[in-house]
Amino acid sequence: MENYNYNPAPVQNGSQPGSGFAIASLVLGILGVLFICLYGIGLIPSVLAIIFAVIAKKKGYAGGLGTGALIVAIAGAVLNLIMGLIMIFVMGTAMVTYIDRANSASKSVSLHNSAVLDSSERGSVWDD
Repeated sequence: MENYNYNPAPVQNGSQPGSGFAIASLVLGILGVLFICLYGIGLIPSVLAIIFAVIAKKKGYAGGLGTGALIVAIAGAVLNLIMGLIMIFVMGTAMVTYIDRANSASKSVSLHNSAVLDSSERGSVWDD
C-alpha cells in the first residue's frame, strides 16, 4: 500500500475582514432611509451606518457592499437632515401663525370689552 501525503486545502469561510461591519452598515443605511418619515429620527441609524462603513473600509473590506452601504448611508443622512429642517421650518411657521392669531384675538376681545364698558358708562337710552 502506498502512503500518500494528503494535505487538504484549508477551509475558508469566505468572509473578508470587516464584512460584518459592511453588512451592518447596509442594514442601518436602509433603516435610515426608511425612517425619513420620522423627521430626523432616521439620522441616528444613518450616522451609525456611515461609521460602520468607514470601519469596514479601514479593516480592509474590498467588496462593493461597503461602498454601496456608504452611499445609502450618506443618502439617508442627507435626506433626514432635509426632512428635519423642513419640519423645523413648518413648526416654526405654525407657531408664529398661532401666536399672531392669539395676539390678534386678545386685542379684539380687549377692544370689544372696552367698547362694552364705554357704552355702559354713557348710559343707555332706557335710563331716561
